[in-house]
Amino acid sequence: MQLKSKVNPQTHLLLIQLLLGLVWFRSGLTKLLAPDFIVNLPKTLTFFASKNPLPWYKDFLLQFAIPQVGLFGNLTRWGEFSAGVLLIITALTMLFKKEVPFLRHLALVGNLIGVWLNLNFGLASYWTSAASETINLLMLGIQIIIGVYHLRSLRQMKS
Repeated sequence: MQLKSKVNPQTHLLLIQLLLGLVWFRSGLTKLLAPDFIVNLPKTLTFFASKNPLPWYKDFLLQFAIPQVGLFGNLTRWGEFSAGVLLIITALTMLFKKEVPFLRHLALVGNLIGVWLNLNFGLASYWTSAASETINLLMLGIQIIIGVYHLRSLRQMKS
């Protein structure tokens, strides 16, 4: 007996996008509500730079991120929060409403923010543990797949 799915693949991808959105939203909101996030960030970034095997990224952390910790911290927490909101709203709207091309563009923006955040956190922390490297690669890969899906959907709408 064969099982037939009544749910199309788009629904599965949008549910995964929703989950990623919830991860980013929670992470960003936690940082926004933590009064000591930016105060403690230099210590975290110094640790990430301490044994980072990528000299160019170590230099980025030491010469830009730490001296500009206010800017870097705010870009991080607002980026995470924004990515989460965009991914959640677009996934829920596309799951329950008619297709709107503008939503695909917003989903792409949310995915690009997430990819950028994952890439940077991964470059900073991948050397600390296999778990850190794995989760960042997993999130990065999933976001790229979802981004490609939205790009292809936009192309199909134009043709």
